Amino acid sequence: MTAALAAVTLAFGAGCTNASQTGSAEKAKPGLSAQAADRTLSAMVPAKIRTAGTIRVATDATYPPFESVAKDNKTLEGADIDLINGIASLLGLKAGLQNASFDAIVPGIAAGKFDVAVSGILDRPSRREHIDFVDYAMNSTMFFAKAENKGKFPTWANTCGFSIAVQTGTSMADDAQAVTKKCAAAGKRAIKINNFRTQDEVVLAVQSGRADVGVSTGGSTAAIVKQTGSLFVTSTPPDAPTKPGALGIAVQKSDPELVKAVQAALKKLIENGTYDQIMSTWGLKDCCSNKSAEINGGT
Repeated sequence: MTAALAAVTLAFGAGCTNASQTGSAEKAKPGLSAQAADRTLSAMVPAKIRTAGTIRVATDATYPPFESVAKDNKTLEGADIDLINGIASLLGLKAGLQNASFDAIVPGIAAGKFDVAVSGILDRPSRREHIDFVDYAMNSTMFFAKAENKGKFPTWANTCGFSIAVQTGTSMADDAQAVTKKCAAAGKRAIKINNFRTQDEVVLAVQSGRADVGVSTGGSTAAIVKQTGSLFVTSTPPDAPTKPGALGIAVQKSDPELVKAVQAALKKLIENGTYDQIMSTWGLKDCCSNKSAEINGGT
């Protein structure tokens, strides 16, 4: 393993460890998301969850700065983690965080395995058959490639014939499939699509040369570049099939009471300034803020 690859492994490998796959964890940043329980909001929580005292939260902790595993290899941290901890506190609940692969989150919500999920999930109409979204952020597609490939991949069209790395179950993975069909229709070579279960693996695939381009989102790609120094260059493809859109907290569609409770708690975090503080702390305020707190507002 090269020194550069070892650095990337240290920065992103923690999210793949067994220590973080189940159970609860809270970010060790006192005061950032701590909120006193609000009796009015707590009364909105469905009785079953209120009695349990814990809201079951799914997240894929390989997506910094939204969620990742801290250096202690067990604590989950990030903007999403702080937001959901704040929401849970206002509702008089504890957030029972469960680290899950991204492709298992939406099915898990639909099946009732989790109460909510917060994991940089794009609010798309195709995902709303079984779940509802409370929108809380914005994001868009971004490429990252090794510095030696600077300027080589300004658009999706430039990826025809090259190898890309995407995370399974994401909108970026769907986009890759759509674009490779366009490549074939234009008489160009298809894209070699490498699907990985975690973003850590996507990053390592590009660094190791297994893929020419990695595909993620703007907020997360900025974190990748920040943590890896000059290893990667980025570009924002203007021809992405999935346009910039809202990220949402996912809630089972059959639980409208919980949807409204989460929405009301998020609105209070926005009103009392905690939302801005969290987004600023994680470097997301300028690129990704969305204070609509709208239900199913994505397009």
